[in-house]
Amino acid sequence: MSGARQVKSSNGGFVLLEALVSLILLAMIMGLFAATLTFGRRVSDAGNAREGILEVSAGVNSISRWLSSAVPSREVGPGGEGQALFDGNGHRLSFVTLGNGETQPGGMLAVTIAFTAPEKNLAGAIFFASSPVKLGKAPNASASDYQVLMGNISDAKFSYFGSLREDALPIWHREWREASRLPTIVALRASVDLKGRLETLDLSFRIVSH
Repeated sequence: MSGARQVKSSNGGFVLLEALVSLILLAMIMGLFAATLTFGRRVSDAGNAREGILEVSAGVNSISRWLSSAVPSREVGPGGEGQALFDGNGHRLSFVTLGNGETQPGGMLAVTIAFTAPEKNLAGAIFFASSPVKLGKAPNASASDYQVLMGNISDAKFSYFGSLREDALPIWHREWREASRLPTIVALRASVDLKGRLETLDLSFRIVSH
């Protein structure tokens, strides 16, 4: 009798041991699975952030190319040459530049760059529109012409350095309107949301012809 009880007790011990081993293995597998999911999510986030950085870099290069080639043309009116074809405020600027003839038509182009703030479920962005322009005509772009230049922009503000008139000293301006010449520098301060990480960019674009 006592031998039978020992065998039964021994079998019970083995069953308990097997259950414990199974639980430990299951916990290890679940841990590895969770680690794999976390790593995959981090890789995905890094990839999305990299795409955002590349988009911002391409947008910055486009703005730099347009502004560096800005043309100091003036609107022609009944009294002759008027103000320079450059109009800018904190969130929007329009000017005339030279197209490169590759990604855009060659010749004179009217370019408008504008920031739209985030709204509800829509992320903020910097948009642009470009179209051929005739000499002496003010730049003009309709809302349907705009395309996204840089996405996930939570805030953006332009400022301008230079002399509004030939007899004025160069200083920083919040707006550049009704000026007789182009600004020397256009600055852009933008906050970019790189998938949860907010980065602030302080950029300066020099205008060669002013």
